[in-house]
Amino acid sequence: PLHNAMTPFFFVNVCGVKRWTIIPNQYLAILQPAAHGLGYNHSDADLEAIDPQRYPGLASIDRMEAVLHPGDVMFMPAWAWH
Repeated sequence: PLHNAMTPFFFVNVCGVKRWTIIPNQYLAILQPAAHGLGYNHSDADLEAIDPQRYPGLASIDRMEAVLHPGDVMFMPAWAWH
């Protein structure tokens, strides 16, 4: 599921191919994460099968996509949804 965390990190892809979708944190209200008080959030929003009733506006939010191959490194900023 979509999630974010307070800690930025570098992701190093060692083998295989990994597809990422990154969404800026400004869409917090659309993604409607549960308020659990931890250092991360998760959303039940499904980017593959968008429910416009439950997540209005999700189909039109900004998102970036990346495909990592072996040896690629990607920086994930704090609070970026992925």
